[in-house]
Amino acid sequence: MDEQAADVAAVPNAPKLPPVGGWPRAIVFRIFALLFAGGAVYNNQDGLGAIIVLFVLVVPFERFFPRHDHQHFRRPNLNLDLGYAL
Repeated sequence: MDEQAADVAAVPNAPKLPPVGGWPRAIVFRIFALLFAGGAVYNNQDGLGAIIVLFVLVVPFERFFPRHDHQHFRRPNLNLDLGYAL
């Protein structure tokens, strides 16, 4: 267990680099992705209830009962993950 914590502590933070193509292009792509997702939800709301229920049930369990001891309430590189997701 201590070896895993040492491995996580040894991982450096992600560098603060601008997105490929610059910030204006990244913002346009993110707005497009948001509009696309919003349009998809507007057209078909069948699975929206299931997603909300799973979010309400799963997220608190992940926070209160972490799988590993080193997991914090907020992930260290969450902004990087959200940027890649969008």
